[in-house]
Amino acid sequence: MVRQKWSKEKMEVLISRFDGGEKTLKEFCREEGISKSTFEYWRRKLRAKPSVSSGFQQILPASNLSRQGREQIRLSLSKGMILELPVDYPAKELLKLLRGLSC
Repeated sequence: MVRQKWSKEKMEVLISRFDGGEKTLKEFCREEGISKSTFEYWRRKLRAKPSVSSGFQQILPASNLSRQGREQIRLSLSKGMILELPVDYPAKELLKLLRGLSC
């Protein structure tokens, strides 16, 4: 196997795909070209950090349209907070926002 540097973002995606799939760890790692030990290292490392989604109760799409006539997503956060954003809100900005709220 060629040695490759794995980014945090890439590993988050791979771990999410593995957790949502039905393949064994061995099968998944072989197909993705990553060693089992590297995959397990990153899974332990990322699980040790507080999850961005901790404190979330549920995620619901808004049933109505915003004032501008655009669809929204509605996030029900802990402590009764509700966050409404347009469905086309940039994912990177949403991640920054959620990280800020989790502090």
